[in-house]
Amino acid sequence: MVRYVCVGYGRKKTLSSATPPFGVKRDVSIILPTYNEEDNIEKLVEGLRKEFRDLNYEIVILDDNSKDKTPEIIDKLAKKGDVLAIHRFDKKGYFEAYIDAIDIAHGTYVITMDSDFSHPPEIARSFWNYKDKADIISGSRYMKEGGMKAPFLRKFGSEGLNYVCAKIIGLKETDIAGEFHLMKKSKFKKIKFKYQPVFGEFDFEWLYRAKKKGFTVKEIPFTYKFRDKGESAMGSGAADAKKLAKFAFAYLKMAFRLRFKG
Repeated sequence: MVRYVCVGYGRKKTLSSATPPFGVKRDVSIILPTYNEEDNIEKLVEGLRKEFRDLNYEIVILDDNSKDKTPEIIDKLAKKGDVLAIHRFDKKGYFEAYIDAIDIAHGTYVITMDSDFSHPPEIARSFWNYKDKADIISGSRYMKEGGMKAPFLRKFGSEGLNYVCAKIIGLKETDIAGEFHLMKKSKFKKIKFKYQPVFGEFDFEWLYRAKKKGFTVKEIPFTYKFRDKGESAMGSGAADAKKLAKFAFAYLKMAFRLRFKG
């Protein structure tokens, strides 16, 4: 059964399981999950190319059956040889997109980040400079030098949930749900997930289990920018409060699971 079509390195290959398709070696793979990101993905790739041009890198874009022009755009981007475009046919969501893309990536290290410019390319590049300082380099919105440029409810709710959930789980990091990290792929593969997330709370479990294995974490401050193009999982306007409640329930549920069930 074909689950993925991979386009890149001048080739096209179908896969039934998530494995590196082309046998190339890269120092770092930048992981970008996409769904309807036609307004953002091309400019983001241009920014990443500029920042990572001095490294042996690849940009791995896993698309989950976008309904806009994202699939065509990422195939066009893959023609330059530094982009691996992955088309996944059994859409499973954000968490599985990250996992599958990391499994397929050719890099020794992986960087996970969003595809909507909320995570700055220059900060992603700076992670590489700290790769020998800790097992995990993690972006933080809540360090003193960090910040969030987002609607008030989004900012207040995000920071409050992050603080409460970190206390429940017993994590000392300032940002446990940013989804913006660098780590060796081999070490990421040692982490076994137990729970099925709904939103971005999979980051809780990832960090929790990484710390349980003794992996060290170094946080780097950055300013998060709320997307101005495309659709946010959080929504905007009057829908914010309702969606924030759903986020809060999912995040707190994961936090209490990790605290009391491990």
